[in-house]
Amino acid sequence: MPIRWNKLLIILFFIAVHVSFSQEKNPTVYPYGGVPDSSRFQSGMGIIPLNFKEADFTLAKFHNQAYLEWAQFYSLIDFTVAQFDSLANFKSAIFHSLADFRQVQFDGLADFKFTKFDSILVFRLA
Repeated sequence: MPIRWNKLLIILFFIAVHVSFSQEKNPTVYPYGGVPDSSRFQSGMGIIPLNFKEADFTLAKFHNQAYLEWAQFYSLIDFTVAQFDSLANFKSAIFHSLADFRQVQFDGLADFKFTKFDSILVFRLA
């Protein structure tokens, strides 16, 4: 019997490691892998805006509000097959490079008001 428990614990360990690395790749909790930029914070903003040098949210599942208002994305941002269960707030964000939203699923409101796209924007099959 102890051998079975050892195998089960090893399997659970590897599952936990896999889940922690996938959350590191496409985190879905503020600051989402971005760097808070308090120099851009203004009264009326709900949270400190974020800067992203790199961001890969492929297959990410946002269960709560995704607060990316005023965020700046400096390289490819990939939201391919991402899922937003609640508000996806991209208001006043700036995408300096390709923004890929292929097959993204918005189950709530997606706010792109005043968002600036300096490069290609892909919303295929969204």
